[in-house]
Parts: sequence; structure tokens; C-alpha cells
Amino acid sequence: MSASLAQIGEFSFILAELPSAVDERHLIRHIVLVGYGRVGRRIGEAFIERGIPFVVVEQNREKVEALRERGIAAVSGDAAEMPVLIQAHVAQADMLMIAAPDALRAQCMIEIARKLSPAVEVIVRTHSEEEVALIEGRASAPPSWAGMSSPPA
Repeated sequence: MSASLAQIGEFSFILAELPSAVDERHLIRHIVLVGYGRVGRRIGEAFIERGIPFVVVEQNREKVEALRERGIAAVSGDAAEMPVLIQAHVAQADMLMIAAPDALRAQCMIEIARKLSPAVEVIVRTHSEEEVALIEGRASAPPSWAGMSSPPA
């Protein structure tokens, strides 16, 4: 019943790549949505309702499997690592939307995305002005903000 480490590693690698059956409409001028928890799921459902093409990047393999079973393009992995954002085709995306609640990792995601696509629009979920300051202090170009009642002064 138990899987070997080699089998687990092989399975993780498979989920780290988009399936070849993914419609190309989801890979050009799309949105890369990082995180499919409470907030990301609501955003993703709104995209589906409106027919907006998107690719989910999620660390939870079970969520990635469930998304793929529903026909949603999804990559398993840490979006703060360049190969993961490459698999999500961030270089061809119009937008990177970070719904995951980790400001330090969000900063890494922004830097990688802007290396791969300097013009990509970035929207980041934040919980406090301290998180905004942390990200803005390191960003080459400031992202847009989600989750705050007003942008920082």
C-alpha cells in the first residue's frame, strides 16, 4: 500500500507539469492564479463563470489533482521557484494574481514573474500595510493590491 520515495517523486514531477491536453487558450494572455485556498478558490470560480482563462499554481497536490479532474489547468509546486512559474506559462500571461497569504514568498514570485515577463500585471493579496511595505520596498515595479481597504499613502 505504501508508495516508495521514487514513486512519490515521480508523481510530484507529473503534477508539476501541465498536461499536454491543456487548451492553448489557457496558456496565452491568461491569468496565473497562485493559491487555491479560500480566497483563490473564489477568484477561480469567478474566472470560470466569466470564461477567463487561467492556470492555478498550488502546492497541495490533492487540490491540483481535483482541479485537473474538473478540467482546470493546474501546476503543483511553489510559485516562488522559477520552473513552477515557467510551467504555468507566466511569460505569456497578462497577469499574475497572488492569492496566497505569504508576503515574503509573494516578493519572490513577483521578481521571477517580472524576469520572465517585465510587463506582466501583478495583483497581490495582503493582510496589512506592513506586508505592502515589505513587498513595495523590494519591488522593481509596484504591484496592485488586494485585501486592503485603501492603498498605502
